[in-house]
Amino acid sequence: MKFKPNQIVYWLSTAILTVVFVAGGIANVLGFEEQQRIMTKLGFPLHLMLFLGVSKLLAAGAVLAPGLPL
Repeated sequence: MKFKPNQIVYWLSTAILTVVFVAGGIANVLGFEEQQRIMTKLGFPLHLMLFLGVSKLLAAGAVLAPGLPL
């Protein structure tokens, strides 16, 4: 199967976006010290980290779901 340049760009950008969402989501869910420091510095409560982490992980799944209408 031959890929068109548009398909390569699409899947490459999708993969990069998914990796960013998953990495950020894991960091938030596990509550790394750096994430806690940033959230505190920004004035957000630390319990918001869990919600943001789960949201990022679900967003990564939504980005990869084929044919999902947006």
